[in-house]
Amino acid sequence: MVSIKDKRLAIFDFCETLVAMQSADSFIDFVRDKTPSHKRNLLEFLRSLLAKLKFFSVINKLFPSNNIHKKFKLLQLSGIPKSTIEELSKNYYENVLKDKLIPKIINELKQKQSIGYRIIILSGGYTIYIKHFAKTVDINNSDIIATDICFDKKDICKGIFQGVDCMNENKIIKIKKKIKDIDEFNLDASYAYSDSISDLPLLNFVGNGIVVAKSKQKWMTENNFNLILWN
Repeated sequence: MVSIKDKRLAIFDFCETLVAMQSADSFIDFVRDKTPSHKRNLLEFLRSLLAKLKFFSVINKLFPSNNIHKKFKLLQLSGIPKSTIEELSKNYYENVLKDKLIPKIINELKQKQSIGYRIIILSGGYTIYIKHFAKTVDINNSDIIATDICFDKKDICKGIFQGVDCMNENKIIKIKKKIKDIDEFNLDASYAYSDSISDLPLLNFVGNGIVVAKSKQKWMTENNFNLILWN
């Protein structure tokens, strides 16, 4: 039996940490381009117009955790069968994300994996395509904690989140809910990797917060995080 002190986590954000891009909105654009319709094009036109009018910026300042822009993007997938989105999610990984993986961080993940850390991907990206990456590094779907897309009983996309968006403090809520035996892990000896100041709750959740970035920023040093630079 593994003792409590030997059970450790290595938690990785996905976007700008394992892959050198923001993936959630990019995935919506990818699916929309592959499934053209007047409805989806109109929604994207409205989104673009509202963005130019600073609508989303104002709402986000008033309600920082709402992320209405992401919700508006996801609405564009409403009405698409799950089977279509599943197929396109695999294509998205193979044709877009795969070439954007950050080798330095992938190696870090594999190194932690090789010495017995339980690897968790904790991301605001969508589970539906992250699982294709996870498969390539032998991570079980049960160890992906991300944002899920809601489908109805007929497996048609509703264009909304299933549950909460896996962002900011929601990441900690979701990881505690998903990993039932979280109290049995030595969190002080565990690691978390992220690029973003919005992930301060995650980076402070464990004893070793590691910031992944192209360059050093003030908030990183102010919080005494270790830093992995890549370019």
